Amino acid sequence: MTYEMHRNKSRARVLVVDDNQMIALTLSALLQKRGYEVATAFSGKEAVAKAAEFFPDLLLSDVNMEAKNGLRAVAQITANLPDCKVLLFVRPRLNGRNIDCCPLSASCVGTV
Repeated sequence: MTYEMHRNKSRARVLVVDDNQMIALTLSALLQKRGYEVATAFSGKEAVAKAAEFFPDLLLSDVNMEAKNGLRAVAQITANLPDCKVLLFVRPRLNGRNIDCCPLSASCVGTV
């Protein structure tokens, strides 16, 4: 599917990213029941690959993941898909410091 073909779809697409598979799958199932088209990734690297073929309207991502963390994945995805909105799952503090992810991208709609 091309990006142009995706834009003609009626259901919003959500890419859920979390290395905790139970959280990712539960959130994906809830969103599917609400009528969203959902794809799931379990790492930042997998998220970048899936986003390139799924063209999500919204990216729901954990920040703390192994290998490619959520922030790096979000930066790469939104560079390629600037219309994709982002909602990040974060802890108030990361490695002993406060973190504010929203300035990462104009696409970021908030943190949870």
